Formats: sequence, C-alpha cells, structure tokens
Amino acid sequence: MPVVADDPRRGLIVEMARWDDAGKVIVVPIVLEDQTYGCAVTRAAIQAVLERLMEPADYVAALRRHSAAVLALAQAKVEAGALASQDRVVIDWPDVTTVRWHI
Repeated sequence: MPVVADDPRRGLIVEMARWDDAGKVIVVPIVLEDQTYGCAVTRAAIQAVLERLMEPADYVAALRRHSAAVLALAQAKVEAGALASQDRVVIDWPDVTTVRWHI
C-alpha cells in the first residue's frame, strides 16, 4: 500500500482501484489508522487533481499517449478551414468536449 506522509497507517490501496460505471466514479479503498473505508472519487475530482499537479512533461506524455485523438481533432479543423493562422491549428477545451469521437 502506498504510504502517505511517512505514516504506514494511512494510504490508498491503488492496486484495488476500479471504475464504477454506474456511479461514474473511481472506487478505491483507503486506510486511515486501523480502519478501511471505501472512497469514491469523481471524474471532476481527478481532473482537478491532474490540473493542479501536472507539469509540462506530463502534458507532453498525455499528448503522446493520445496522439491519434489529437491528430483527428487537428485534421478535422484543418479540413474545416479553422486555422488560427496560415500554418497553425489550435485545439482547445471546446474542441475536445464537443467532438464526437471516431477514432
């Protein structure tokens, strides 16, 4: 179990984390002192954690991991003539949240 703050009596059991499709949450057991609890973490909470903790290298790694999706978005914008300048296309939040994924 990963240790939090150098205290072996507290931690997340990340190996047992799972996606609960019905609740749209990640369910992960946590240990606090000698008690185990279930913890439901929403998608919004994980996104907020990522937003606060990600560094530039993490963003580049995410782009590499999801390069097919980024390429599809960029290609669609170029084909639609939605260029930010003569030779640049910009992909922003609305482009990702409003697109229908066909990858």
